[in-house]
Amino acid sequence: METKTYSEKLKDPRWQKMRLDIMERDNFTCRLCGDIKTTLNVHHTKYSKTEPWDINKDWLITLCEDCHNEVNNMKSINGIKTYWYDFNKDIFKIVKCDDWDTGIRVMFISFMDIKIIRVYDENGDITTGLNFTGSDQLEEIAELLAYKMKKP
Repeated sequence: METKTYSEKLKDPRWQKMRLDIMERDNFTCRLCGDIKTTLNVHHTKYSKTEPWDINKDWLITLCEDCHNEVNNMKSINGIKTYWYDFNKDIFKIVKCDDWDTGIRVMFISFMDIKIIRVYDENGDITTGLNFTGSDQLEEIAELLAYKMKKP
C-alpha cells in the first residue's frame, strides 16, 4: 500500500468533509480576526498520530489565510510551539486592517507577552515588522488604525 504525503491526505474526501464541517461550525468566519472575505483554512491546534480527518473537532478551527500564516509563523518564535496544544483565543489575538484601495494590510498580533505589528504591501510582502513585549496599548492602537483605515 502506497503511503500518501500529508498534502495528498488533505485532498482526501474525508478531510474535505471534515474541513467543511468545521467551517460551517465556525460560520465561515476566521475565529481570530472575524474575516469573512479572505480565503479560509482549517487549522489543527493539535495533531494526532492518526489521519487528519480522524481528530477531535475541538482541535480544529477556521482561520483566514492571513491569520493562518501568522499562527504558523508564531510556532517558531521562542518555543511557542508548545503552547499551541492549548490554543485559546483569549491569549492569542489578531486585529487585521485592510485598505482595499491601496492593497496595504496591517496586522496586530498579541500572544501572551509578545506583541507584533506587521505591515504588508499590495503583493502580501512584509514591508515593516515590529516585535515587542509588554505594551497594554496594542488593542487601542489597532482600533484607532482600523478606524482611520475605514474612514472615507
